[in-house]
Amino acid sequence: MTNQEVLVDLKSKFGKDILSSTEPYQMLTIEIPSGLNREVILYLKDHPKFDYNLVDYQAALGIEQLSKLGVILERKKKIATAYLQAVQNSRLETYFESPQEDTFQRFPILVSGQGYEEILRYFKSIHIGTQRTTDEPLHRVLEENPLEYPNAERLFQRGHCIPIYPNLTKDNVQRIATAIRRIY
Repeated sequence: MTNQEVLVDLKSKFGKDILSSTEPYQMLTIEIPSGLNREVILYLKDHPKFDYNLVDYQAALGIEQLSKLGVILERKKKIATAYLQAVQNSRLETYFESPQEDTFQRFPILVSGQGYEEILRYFKSIHIGTQRTTDEPLHRVLEENPLEYPNAERLFQRGHCIPIYPNLTKDNVQRIATAIRRIY
């Protein structure tokens, strides 16, 4: 059985229903990063020699994603094009200008005139998940004067990263673009 077949097998069997099965299973333990403070136990049928840890799964998933990198980047560019059109028709700002030149790991928008929490509540009310552009700017971690870093501070206080996942449906992208236009 290849690594990919094992991952598919695990994905199909992951959950509580596997624990109630009467078939003989071999136990495999995966250590989750300490931030989650728990351990996940999976059972593999007929594969006692496999001993994967979380890094192995991350690597396998990464290899699979890399094989689809071109498709992922093209999809993100299409999503970004819809978002850029929405931003151009609003008072919002973004640091992106051209989907053909920029690479979109995240899509930050800056909202002037309204606080971060107010815009966060707006997005939550219409079931759109956003994130801060960063958890805490480096100058704050280093206890530097925020006035010496106005751009980073502005991005932190006013910036929202909106979803740009390649698996968003066209309807989701349109709904997010409409939400961007309605902020003001």
